[in-house]
Amino acid sequence: PTTLEIIVKRYSTRTDEHSSAKVSFEHYIQACARLTLLNDLMHSKSTNGSPRNICSFSIDEFMQLALSL
Repeated sequence: PTTLEIIVKRYSTRTDEHSSAKVSFEHYIQACARLTLLNDLMHSKSTNGSPRNICSFSIDEFMQLALSL
């Protein structure tokens, strides 16, 4: 799945399998805040001079980041 599909799946509400996914305004704001936080963290960990925004994390740093969100 694409990133957008994952975000919609996580933040949307459905009454049944056949209804369309809807993201409430409150959940939209939560998603935006989380994406901003992730983006800021990625930029802070970006390898010096990397044009492709490549980051380096230890497994401990990754787990702390993932579990704190």
